Amino acid sequence: MNDNNQYNYNQGMPNPNNGFPQPNQFGNLPGDQTGMNGAMPNPPIYPMPAPVKKKRILPIIIGVVVAVIAIVAVIFIIANAKITSLHPGERTGDTYTNEFFDIQFELPEGFEYYSVEEVQDALEIDKLTKDGVPYYEYSDEHNEFCELWADSDEYEARIIVSYIDYEKKSEKDYFEEYFEAFTGVENKSNYYSVKIGKNEFTACDFSAKNEDGEVVNRTTYVKDYSDSLLKIEFLTFEDSTVAPFVFDYYFTAVGGPGKSDIKTSVKPAYGKVENKKYTNKRFGIDFKVPDDFKPGDLDIFASVFDCDYNDDGMPFYYDDSSEAVMLIDSFNCYEDDNDDDLWFITGICLPVDDNNIDMKAYVEDERDNSAANSSNTFVTDVYKTRLDNIDAYAYIAYDDDGCATQLVMTEADDGVSYFVMVISYLNNGISTNEIVSTINLD
Repeated sequence: MNDNNQYNYNQGMPNPNNGFPQPNQFGNLPGDQTGMNGAMPNPPIYPMPAPVKKKRILPIIIGVVVAVIAIVAVIFIIANAKITSLHPGERTGDTYTNEFFDIQFELPEGFEYYSVEEVQDALEIDKLTKDGVPYYEYSDEHNEFCELWADSDEYEARIIVSYIDYEKKSEKDYFEEYFEAFTGVENKSNYYSVKIGKNEFTACDFSAKNEDGEVVNRTTYVKDYSDSLLKIEFLTFEDSTVAPFVFDYYFTAVGGPGKSDIKTSVKPAYGKVENKKYTNKRFGIDFKVPDDFKPGDLDIFASVFDCDYNDDGMPFYYDDSSEAVMLIDSFNCYEDDNDDDLWFITGICLPVDDNNIDMKAYVEDERDNSAANSSNTFVTDVYKTRLDNIDAYAYIAYDDDGCATQLVMTEADDGVSYFVMVISYLNNGISTNEIVSTINLD
């Protein structure tokens, strides 16, 4: 084999140009030292190496980890950022006041306020606003702020004030959401209106079992305030001797309850109904007779209560225990499709021979008489309430036919008192409180 034979280093094959004149390292043929036409020699040409891929996996991983940490940090900051409650109230001693909602609450005797920590423990939440109000996420977009909790071991009762940062939320739409949170809602009343000061709330009475299986009776007041929805809840538990709504007596407008223009003259003592409007000038009370009610048959009432008639044709009866005349000045009835009657009665208690009547003692006597009646299965304690801003005492008796009787009687003024009696069946969906509350509506 020819020793001058050259091999291609890539292929290992003989060089096909072997035997022909070959350019030197500067690209010149033999005998040409300057390059073509005497040009300067060309620089040597070296093959460029192929690019080498550097390993960048570790920097990428570090970048991803840093990004994830940043995202988690932002989420943590957002989740734990303290918000400011929209309309926080103020508590001074036993008085809670919220200027925005125009409500004031006086802690009833036998109740104690929950501390912030106790509210958090009860609701199992750890969130506080910047101003120290416990709150929780009511939904993905709304928070519920817990303004006030008060409990009573004596009455087995609870009072709660809270609000949700809703904008323009219908009260009835909220109630439908609210009921979904309970299992087995029972004894639900119609929606009805109540007033605290000049603010009109939508209310509903119902009962439902809590997570421990205990039946809790509830009265809930709700009002839309454009940028938030205020909720006042009254709860009583199985061993309670009061109805939930009795504690609304302790809520007033800021500054306390208004005063009715009570006349000093005893006459005319009784009121009258004209065009579904009841007026009693003696007590400064007037209200619209509820829809679907019609004047009752006075003869039926007189026969039930063993009444006589006065010169104005109104029934009355003499009460031996108080030595007073109970004068009926309006009697209205409602009857549903099941023939379950509802009676709405108003009247005046007039003393005989200038006797001073202790209305609280009188109502307590009536309550005890009802409790002694074997047909009554449950009778509440006497509680304080108001009729059109006039202080009053009341109780409710429930019998074994599902009939509730609520008696409300004002404190005597110049020996004269005003009373309301409502008799209703629970299965007709009308709460006795619904009817009594109409007296607060002009």
